[in-house]
Amino acid sequence: MRLPQSKLTRMALFILLLGGGVVTYSYTIGADSTIGATTQLVVDRIKERVDKLKLDELPVAQKIAKWTRADTSRQDAQDHLEMKDACLKSMFVEKNGDHFSQSRWGATPVPYQFRGLELQGPDSANVDESDKSQGIDKRVTFTFEVASYRTFEDDQWSEWNFSSPPRLDKLTMVRQDGLWKVTSGANSAYSID
Repeated sequence: MRLPQSKLTRMALFILLLGGGVVTYSYTIGADSTIGATTQLVVDRIKERVDKLKLDELPVAQKIAKWTRADTSRQDAQDHLEMKDACLKSMFVEKNGDHFSQSRWGATPVPYQFRGLELQGPDSANVDESDKSQGIDKRVTFTFEVASYRTFEDDQWSEWNFSSPPRLDKLTMVRQDGLWKVTSGANSAYSID
């Protein structure tokens, strides 16, 4: 395949998924260079793999945590997702697209119904010297977003509220001594138990 001179001389190929790792393959082609048959075969194989991916079928945790770092092993990423999933399962039950939970503060738990619940992130957070001395080498935060919510009190559901629910804001996770754990956030305020 011959590239016209008007094309950029640097060509980045697709992201190649090899054994769960992510490798970005790129090379430079001169304005009058030709891609050889071997290189074209590699390009075609990459296209086949990308076409076979069915991103809509990924589990929710993998959709939420679209997170790849050069220093994150496949097992570490899996551990991170499993811990976050376990936390979310202890906080919410999903039914017909809505999520349900109950408050953990106050004298009596109050049932909550959430519409449009999303978890944004993860966002990297700082790790200071004090953290490092305790074996913490990574910290991430997630932010909850909700389109609307209502509560169940006095044997009836309230009107829908279109603001942020109380105490449903962030979830913070750390990797301490190689293990991921939830350290703070909305999991202390909401639970299905």
